[in-house]
Amino acid sequence: MSPSKGTPPTGILPPGRAFISHSYADAFTVSKLTRLLPREVAPLVFSQADSDPHRAVSNGIVQEIRTAGSLIWLAGGASETSVWVNFERDYAARAGVPVFRFDPDASTLERDHRRPVDLTAELIVSANSFNRAVQLMKWLTAERSFSFTQKPTVLRMKEIPSEILRLLERGVPMVWLIDSDIHSIVSLAYGLGDELEIFADDYALCALDGWQIWFQENSIFARISANWTVEFSDDPEEQYVRYERDPVLRAFALGYGLDLIADVDAEGLNWNRADDLVVKLTMLAQRVSPFFPRAGEEED
Repeated sequence: MSPSKGTPPTGILPPGRAFISHSYADAFTVSKLTRLLPREVAPLVFSQADSDPHRAVSNGIVQEIRTAGSLIWLAGGASETSVWVNFERDYAARAGVPVFRFDPDASTLERDHRRPVDLTAELIVSANSFNRAVQLMKWLTAERSFSFTQKPTVLRMKEIPSEILRLLERGVPMVWLIDSDIHSIVSLAYGLGDELEIFADDYALCALDGWQIWFQENSIFARISANWTVEFSDDPEEQYVRYERDPVLRAFALGYGLDLIADVDAEGLNWNRADDLVVKLTMLAQRVSPFFPRAGEEED
């Protein structure tokens, strides 16, 4: 048991500011915690603000976390399952800020020693959007502590079979930076279906069943170019046929596709939406499993 487990929030926290990571639905618990903090610890409760499409949502949050003496996240309630609490806790650990878990029922603190998630991911882009993809990757690295082992992958039609197999083998979250070229490539790749196996000489003995499900569940689709717009059909039957064949259309039709250029000029990026990408990637990185078993791992 950690020496700090079950300790009231006095004498355990470093002096200075403590960033309170919480869901806005847990305001009562926040009030309870702040009343228990010792005099030498000043709570920092980030207030809810209107979104500015020209500014990342967490610009202020990230800077406050980096300069805080500690971060306390609330267990239970809406905070327990909040993607933002998860992101803030993970970012604090990455930045070397001591992280603590507050139990509102017992009114105790526990040091949270969990390591931050590995934020390695792969960005896939067309040649036309490469420069904007590099701009996004530099921001993710410098401002959000992501790590990339390579530049954005420029994908071309003729490379689809080999690249899909490489992505399956790598087994990391994939961010498809959508313009008209990448939309066509993703649609064609997804349509390969079982035919992919004929290209998989190195994986002749590996079952490729289910690769499209893995592809869908471990991909994030983010529009990065003004040359691509999506038009939705009002015909339910046509919608079903198109969306089953096209994961990009399905993502944007159902609202989980990200628009990284909305409300800004065509040469810019929407940093407000870019932080939505950060949150989605953080959550996805925590649960992604390789498609092909790693050395020493057993197949399910």
